[in-house]
Amino acid sequence: MAKKKTNEAKNFKKGYESVFDEIDFLFKNIGKEVIEMETKKIFKRAIALELIASKKHNFLYTEPNRNKTGFSVFIFEKTPELLTDLTKLTQHN
Repeated sequence: MAKKKTNEAKNFKKGYESVFDEIDFLFKNIGKEVIEMETKKIFKRAIALELIASKKHNFLYTEPNRNKTGFSVFIFEKTPELLTDLTKLTQHN
């Protein structure tokens, strides 16, 4: 009987490792999808807030501005609608 329990433990361990392998695979694919998505960086806070408030655009995340300490960069999914609205917001009359 002791051998049977040992074999069951080995089989359980193998299955356990494959679950973690599958989870690892899923997380790697999720990361690839985000990396492959085209993004648009918005450096001006006021414009980013207007785009977020309109609720028409997919706001993804913020990251620190590499050049100006204490400032943030707003990352959006790049779409034709976003580019059109950006043009309207940034036009100088």
